[in-house]
Amino acid sequence: MTGAAKALRGLLHCFLLLTLLAGCGGGGGANLIGTGTNGNGGATLVSVQVSPSVSKIALGTATQVKATGVYSDNTTRDLTGQVTWSSSNTAVASVSNTPGTCGKVSTLAAGTTLIKATMGSVSGSCALSVIQSTLNFISLAPLSPTVAIGTSQQFTATGIFSTASGMMEQDLTAQVAWSSSNGNVSVSNSAGSNGLATAQLAGSATVTASMTIGGNTVTASTLMTVTSANLVSIQVTPSLPGIAAGTTQQFSATALFDDGSKQDFTSSVTWSSSSSSVAAISASGLATGLAAGTTTIKATSGAFNGSTTLTVSAASLVAMELVPLSPSIAVGLPQQFAVVGRFSDNTTSDVSTQATWSSSNSSVATVSNAAGSNGTAIPVAPGTTTISAALAGVTASTQLTVKDSAVTLVSIDVEPAIPSIPAGVQQPMTATGTYSDGSTQDLTASAVWTSDTPAVADISNATATRGVVTSFAPGTATITATLGSISGSTQLTVNTTTLVSIEVDPPLTSIPKGLSQQFTATGIFSDNSLFDLSPAVTWSSSTPGIATISNDALSSGLASTISAGTTTITATLGSVSGSTTLTVLPLTLQSITITPVNGSIALGTTQQFVATGTYSNNFTQDLTQYVTWISSDPGVASISNFKTERGLASALKVGTTNITAALGGLVSPAVALKVSNASLQSIIITPPVAPATTATMAAKTSTQFTATGNFDDGTTQDLSNLVTWNSSSTSVVAISNSTRSKGVATGISTGTATVSAVFRGVTGNANVNVIAASLTGLSIMPANPTIAAGTSFQLQAIGIFNNGLFTQDVTRTSKWSSSKYNVATFNNGFYKRGIVRGVAAGTCTVTVERGSFNGSTTVTVQ
Repeated sequence: MTGAAKALRGLLHCFLLLTLLAGCGGGGGANLIGTGTNGNGGATLVSVQVSPSVSKIALGTATQVKATGVYSDNTTRDLTGQVTWSSSNTAVASVSNTPGTCGKVSTLAAGTTLIKATMGSVSGSCALSVIQSTLNFISLAPLSPTVAIGTSQQFTATGIFSTASGMMEQDLTAQVAWSSSNGNVSVSNSAGSNGLATAQLAGSATVTASMTIGGNTVTASTLMTVTSANLVSIQVTPSLPGIAAGTTQQFSATALFDDGSKQDFTSSVTWSSSSSSVAAISASGLATGLAAGTTTIKATSGAFNGSTTLTVSAASLVAMELVPLSPSIAVGLPQQFAVVGRFSDNTTSDVSTQATWSSSNSSVATVSNAAGSNGTAIPVAPGTTTISAALAGVTASTQLTVKDSAVTLVSIDVEPAIPSIPAGVQQPMTATGTYSDGSTQDLTASAVWTSDTPAVADISNATATRGVVTSFAPGTATITATLGSISGSTQLTVNTTTLVSIEVDPPLTSIPKGLSQQFTATGIFSDNSLFDLSPAVTWSSSTPGIATISNDALSSGLASTISAGTTTITATLGSVSGSTTLTVLPLTLQSITITPVNGSIALGTTQQFVATGTYSNNFTQDLTQYVTWISSDPGVASISNFKTERGLASALKVGTTNITAALGGLVSPAVALKVSNASLQSIIITPPVAPATTATMAAKTSTQFTATGNFDDGTTQDLSNLVTWNSSSTSVVAISNSTRSKGVATGISTGTATVSAVFRGVTGNANVNVIAASLTGLSIMPANPTIAAGTSFQLQAIGIFNNGLFTQDVTRTSKWSSSKYNVATFNNGFYKRGIVRGVAAGTCTVTVERGSFNGSTTVTVQ
């Protein structure tokens, strides 16, 4: 459905309500709806949530608020167009009850007010602060997109304002004036489709957004290129999904063109379900399972269509898991919660958008049930509250702590610390805040991002691409993240290298039918540098009947197996391609085993479990990401089924629980996990390794630090992902607290610094000496390893600097290869570099390269 069609539907909806109810929510009709007789099956209205619950907006702008009704049966419903809206201080802001603009807030003066939504005797409100500010600039997204003729591109405009307390931002997409430099592109200013650009002719056009506040006019522009590419096919993802009746599945549609490019068509296609009694699907691609069975989900655009099969089971919800567990956040910063459901057939599904969310103490934090922000908690005041998610009689809860107001933001670290990227690519950045109590918090989604040289590289403030840098031309740009009055920055270098080849990892992969395989595309550039191109390339499978591969932004490079056989997986960017072979094996799973066996961890720590499947013909496969993990006593230790931390157990209470893993009809033997009350005595950081007391690293390089905890019961644990990392001099050494690169230290400039790791009041220190050094050789450790077929092993690349003056781990910044990929394979994906997997018995030469240097060793596979 187009934006214009949505706007028309909304207008008609509000018009009917005006006729029947004499206003957005007025008249006796409000009581009728409040009793649940208007689509909620007799359930009564318990509360009305207004979102966002706490808002700051600039004087002279407007914003849209939503009202969500929570009913006695734990269902929710959008009531934005049915409630009666009011403002407690109409001199500060007014709110509309006019059909078509219900819930639109207009600012009149600086100050505060409560925006209230009422239905019958039930009401809810949000606090609104109108801030005197100056619009500094407008951030557009996406930056310099390329689309095919006849298609559309949605632009967003984010206003960056300066206030007395620092910088703030606001979505201005619906308020700016959009324009195009020529007829190649038309941009909508109509309500409901603001910023939607339609490509009418091949060529290029400058898309501009402009806004005037208080006599100050600010404009922003970006180039939109329109190609004459022809649509070849439409891909629907995910491939062959399964859900339980009563749950939902979001589908996406990706258009593939004859020039190798791709575009998101999810909102442009017409969606249909071949069996509406099994599953219904909305205009946005959201399918709802209604009854057990199968249905074909189809996306159609003109003469082209793509489809997949959705299987709906009769499985019932038996448990839910909520993440993150017991977070602690600062006032005013949102916290996104998610919940995954485990069903009676031992499958799992993310049910965050279907669960009803609640906070036990709304004066501490509220949590949203509004579409698009489900599970987002907004802290209001210091204290603690219980955040809960309920669905089908099952509830999951965790405690949220809002930091005391005396705990203030001290600094912001922007990572990667010294990024260097080619022109024409994108680089995600992260912002991590350090607070006065020593804690850290991910601020990537909360900070205001800026670039001092947008012609070299600009950075997005749009919700979907926040913190993503797009590089345009060689040069340097300072990338800054600001929250209030605190900022952090890093210098980004855009180099002149060109793409030479693409390596698709892992190479020569064999997996059993029914599993999926994540592929990555690593670009090899003219200066021998490596860069992850996985989201940017267009993926294809030579035989989709054997395996399909996703081009969706959230699952790019994920291959789903269909039948036994061999297919070629290819990644293409412009005129450069790379490929590998995927073999789907007709094997049957025989058993599942879990390691480690009978583990023991301290209260408040974690343990990563690994599940290994043994198939017919004695083929083994790592199943950690495929199985459903179960803890017999989740009160003692929960175990995650979320994609990013699957198999990670968190110790919550002293005791013992049994961990099992299930896939299909098989369940592994249980392994015991003991949670002890052991006390942390010390933390040892490596490197350095005794007897050395100081680690030496080269400037402009990175290395991984680890933190090992020693406990009073004689046990040790890897605490690298639990500690808070600090550097005494971030101008010398920066060390990451970002989730995916925690503990990675980068030498910024020559000098000395102390790196520390803090956990539970215990601190470990390591001295680091950063020197100006040049690489003079490479070696691999351990030398000449022997591994078993079907298993993986981590190798390290050791850089030799200044002719042996010192050595350093350079595993993550080196390129790995094997002389015989049918014996042993490598993955050059950034977080898996150096991991060798044995394929079949034999020997091969493993080589590591960095710049003009290389090293090698022999790997024997038994």
